[in-house]
Amino acid sequence: MKSKKTESQDNQLIAHLWNKMSQMNETPRELASNLKISYVYFMALSRGEREVERADRKVFVEAARYLDIPVAQAFLLGGALIPSDFMVENSVDARIDRNFEMMRSDPAWCGFVPSAKTLKNTPEDVKILVGLLYERLSQTESSSVLVDSAS
Repeated sequence: MKSKKTESQDNQLIAHLWNKMSQMNETPRELASNLKISYVYFMALSRGEREVERADRKVFVEAARYLDIPVAQAFLLGGALIPSDFMVENSVDARIDRNFEMMRSDPAWCGFVPSAKTLKNTPEDVKILVGLLYERLSQTESSSVLVDSAS
């Protein structure tokens, strides 16, 4: 199991914030100020002493503003949301299976579908991403809505 420090160092939101800070020639203190949080708290998040995914919503809102991305994207990058959070819970596996079955029978995609063994070992968020990309490119689902509509 990863330590908290490693998890935070791997946190995509923190990495994006540090990259943007570097591009803007800002200091960590200036970035913390832009995020409207204390320097001490920002550094605790950066070092993994505080969990990014448990940060207050305001932190995600300010991070999104700073990075010029949607707030939901900041939650995803920070680990507070995962791709399957955008799908009806009982439909995730069925939708993944349906997408890969459709890809297997699609002449343009069948050669790219991983084997059952590979799929079994593929993280769920990767399978969701591939399925959503397939849906969008093949226009098999409404690509503007990630959530299955409740019947």
